[in-house]
Amino acid sequence: MSIAATLIMFQAVTAVPNPCPETDGNFGAEIVVLDFDADGTNDLAVSAPGQGEVFIFFGGATPAWSDWQAIGASCIPDMGNCPTCTSSTNFGAGLAAGDLDGVAGDELVVGETGWNNARGRLRVYSYQSVGRAKAQHLYDLTSSVAVDFEQMGSSIAVGHFDDGLDGDLDVAAGASPFGDAACAAAGGPDNVGRVHVFYDSLGSEDILDNPKHTSGVAGDTCNASFGAKVKAAPNGAGGHDLFVSAQGNPVSVVPFLYHPSGGAIHVWLAPFAGITSPVTDEINDVNLLDPIYDQGARFGKGLDAARVTLGGVPTTVVTVGAPRKDNVWALPCGHPCCSACACIIGCPDDTGGAFVYQGTSTSSGFQLDPTVQPGFVPGANELLGFNTIIADVIGGGGADYVFVSLGTNEIKSWNPRALGSGPVVINVGGGYYAGIGHGEVDATNSKEELLLGDTRFNGTGTTREGRLYIVQP
Repeated sequence: MSIAATLIMFQAVTAVPNPCPETDGNFGAEIVVLDFDADGTNDLAVSAPGQGEVFIFFGGATPAWSDWQAIGASCIPDMGNCPTCTSSTNFGAGLAAGDLDGVAGDELVVGETGWNNARGRLRVYSYQSVGRAKAQHLYDLTSSVAVDFEQMGSSIAVGHFDDGLDGDLDVAAGASPFGDAACAAAGGPDNVGRVHVFYDSLGSEDILDNPKHTSGVAGDTCNASFGAKVKAAPNGAGGHDLFVSAQGNPVSVVPFLYHPSGGAIHVWLAPFAGITSPVTDEINDVNLLDPIYDQGARFGKGLDAARVTLGGVPTTVVTVGAPRKDNVWALPCGHPCCSACACIIGCPDDTGGAFVYQGTSTSSGFQLDPTVQPGFVPGANELLGFNTIIADVIGGGGADYVFVSLGTNEIKSWNPRALGSGPVVINVGGGYYAGIGHGEVDATNSKEELLLGDTRFNGTGTTREGRLYIVQP
């Protein structure tokens, strides 16, 4: 029996405006939940890289989110004031948080990809209780091997990546535009990508290179964008595995199919920082088709990883979006996605794809598609998988698999305990949800909120100033 998706128009939606609106500010590009001031209440950090600013909203304020601290690339104004420093260095391109100094409260790590001829750096901030500004700059993380235009810091993850003997968190930062002279000389794309890992109390640095690229050789990996997304998830043994997207990496499927841009998620199993021969894994599209259908699917455009409990067992779960995927499914005659009775049918272009992996390898995965959810029929140009997150947004306990359908301005959420029921469709009124996050940020209830950054929201007299949605399940 076909089960239709459940549409929910949430009533409890809070729209948080850009506190210092500017044209092309892109407020909402990155969203992080943290306890910045160590008061036991979650706070929100939201970036506006187009205007070179990050905003920390303190939880527990009345009215909600009225207390905020702005941070500029080169200045920190008083609480509630807009920065006077200007920046065109994409400050806020990446955000992450964690306790990096051993003192109560989380530190905020901000990627500034345009710094120093676009080599990029990470700026680390902590809370200060004295003075009229409630944030202070602690230190910067810069690479000793950075090159111009690699833009380190476009994605950031925090976790225990080394052997953990130092007891300190480590930081991984993607540099997806990192290139190869051979690619540039060939006149085509030059976005091989790599990842910087700072560890050993942040005094050491490792480089994770694209595993499929051969240095000095121009080929299909020249447009891989390895490192565009980095995510960390606990491994159950005190460490954090690292998941790195490479949307354009080639994929070989035995025995016949070679896909020049199938996309991949590359996994480093902790501990790996400072290890000569670390253990790695790879996650691919479990429904990879001939390139005639799947050219440029952008597998890995959406990426999240978490440690969740499934059937009473702690499990690493990875969700991956491929928003440009063109699907061909084996469906029963009469299914609404079929134009005629046929065993193999093709649905319209750019329907997108939503994938779930209950482990760190391709064999642990499946695609959320009409063969599994008979009431779920993605449409043409839906771009399902533009973004994704693992969060309890439906309610009832336990993590859900959440995917953004950019083309329809919808959020689709699957309950892993009832996958056959199809997705819950969340519609909050439309937006360009470039940023996504989750966390318990409303102290009046015990549920997680879904956080959506609508970076293309047009304000009064501005365009693309951005705004933040806080969606209450």
